[in-house]
Amino acid sequence: MEYNLNGKVSLDDYIQFNKFYQKHGFFGKLRILFFLALCVFLALAILPNLDALIDVFKESPLGFIKIFMPVIICLIVFIVFNTVVQPLIYKKHYNANKMLQQNQNIKINEQFISVTTEKGNNKLTKSDINKIKCDKDSVYIFLGLNIVNILKKGFLDNPSDFEDMVNFIKLNYGKK
Repeated sequence: MEYNLNGKVSLDDYIQFNKFYQKHGFFGKLRILFFLALCVFLALAILPNLDALIDVFKESPLGFIKIFMPVIICLIVFIVFNTVVQPLIYKKHYNANKMLQQNQNIKINEQFISVTTEKGNNKLTKSDINKIKCDKDSVYIFLGLNIVNILKKGFLDNPSDFEDMVNFIKLNYGKK
């Protein structure tokens, strides 16, 4: 069996990969732990003082908001970072990586995965692959902690072959 793919990783593809990586990587788990710790801290701070907080709110809603201003500011910073700053960082990294932006011809068979661009050819065997991760329309082949080949469903001539290709890659190149 052999699969032939041809395509170019777009900025949107690159952003999709980074969001996937961030969600499923170490920092995704760390982020969840951070938010759980924040919720526990807020619960422990609010519950014993609930009556006093209700009195402050009845007396002055603005005073109540002042009490929670550090939490509100942290949430606003977090939202702005995730919606504005991160995409700008991803765009800068994408634009700086000219190899990523080249058209790729990819051949996948039982022996190797060949990735050919205008600048060269890279043959990957099972021993070269660190891990393989997939999402709804992409396969991410990690060669190291921060080196990845992105294979998109749209790179296939027949996108309906995507699931078969994913299973083929996992079977032949996945860690056992």
